Amino acid sequence: YTLDGTRPDSTSEKYTTPFFLHQSATINVIAQKQGWLTSEPNSQTIARTRYPVQKITLSTPPDDQYKADGPSSLVDFKKGTTSFSEGAWLGFQNKHQTINLNMGQLIDISAVSISALEATGSYIFFPKEVNVSISKEGKKYLPVASKPIPQADTPAPPSLKNFIINFDTQKGQY
Repeated sequence: YTLDGTRPDSTSEKYTTPFFLHQSATINVIAQKQGWLTSEPNSQTIARTRYPVQKITLSTPPDDQYKADGPSSLVDFKKGTTSFSEGAWLGFQNKHQTINLNMGQLIDISAVSISALEATGSYIFFPKEVNVSISKEGKKYLPVASKPIPQADTPAPPSLKNFIINFDTQKGQY
């Protein structure tokens, strides 16, 4: 496995015992067995959360089919599955969405993590882009990061991904 973003190979760290992550990371893995072909790489992004969100608001309500438990579903630490019909996802159709997170106090912020589902056969896609702005008082926002997200151009099985947007540490409450 690797934790530095590189593709694992036969010289990479071999998994022998559980390990701890002290910060957000993407774990890239392969499986190998003597006399067998090496597996295709697989990856999982693990996001570390330092502060609980005190209040969350959305600029537009989610679609009625995908409203989960409302805005708090975005920060309740419950993961949706690839089965979007279980009701754990918030979904938005043909709308840009602004999500405002009030942290309750000024904190150091250096990353935002977003989990998303893509199920192309059901016309569910990852967001096209994520833009992050920070504010100390909730009125004047400073753009700090933007991340375009590749869009599927062919049908694919449903998949879950965490997108981590890193930026220089900023003080903010919103």
